[in-house]
Amino acid sequence: MSAVITEQSIAGLNCGVGLASGDPLLMFHGVVRRWQTYLPLWPVLSQRWQVIVPDQRGHGRSPRTLSYLVTDYIDDAVALLEAIGKPTVLYGHSLGAMVAFGAATRRPNLVRAVIAEDPPFSTMGEAIGETQYLDYFRSLQPLAGQALPLEAIAARLGQLQIRHGSATRMLRDIRDEVSLRFTASALTRLDPAVLHPIVGGRWLDGYRWPDMLSGVKCPSLVFQADLDIGGMLRGHDVEFLQQYLQEKLLLVPIKGCGHVMHWPHATSVAQHASIFLETL
Repeated sequence: MSAVITEQSIAGLNCGVGLASGDPLLMFHGVVRRWQTYLPLWPVLSQRWQVIVPDQRGHGRSPRTLSYLVTDYIDDAVALLEAIGKPTVLYGHSLGAMVAFGAATRRPNLVRAVIAEDPPFSTMGEAIGETQYLDYFRSLQPLAGQALPLEAIAARLGQLQIRHGSATRMLRDIRDEVSLRFTASALTRLDPAVLHPIVGGRWLDGYRWPDMLSGVKCPSLVFQADLDIGGMLRGHDVEFLQQYLQEKLLLVPIKGCGHVMHWPHATSVAQHASIFLETL
């Protein structure tokens, strides 16, 4: 019964909400995704926690807005925390991981712990032009918000040329067909303006993340993906995490796993997350 999910509006955002099996666990997805991305983790995490997963602004069934900086998503997260009204665990993947840390800094009294899945930090900031991600997000722009059949969008996604390590490969050689179809479905519900600050190099404006980490007062579990196959948490960013979080940081590298860790490695991620949660 704990895996039953309803969709509700909380603080103006569309949310997938599980049964009240325990204290709240608020999960934030990455850019160009939607709340259903966390379904592989739901059966484990919902056994002892009330899982709440919003569609972030401009994604899924949540409203479109005028601004899509990381700091805007943090504003939404703070509003959700205040609506929940009691200490909450935050889980975030990619963008969602940066949002979780930002919200933990803004409302430390309402955040019990942070679980961060491969936060991109500088990879999506000043270093984005040095990576494959700038070309990737540029390629997504013509597909965002298009009323095309999922099969057509997935096929176009699969043909995208992506730098993968030292080689260039088509996306369909890196991601399986189900992943491509899910990304296609998320793109049909995406406000194209979500991508503008990313490709324009403005996404992290106002997000002074190394200094922001000094405001995190809670235990923080951080999963690091394999850089050789698309991981985005770089070594010098790990050094900042270690410097600012110190004994509050638990770092778990997962070799052989790319940036989206909660799908292909759902079992390992869920095991680590659920045991960490039992220590709170």
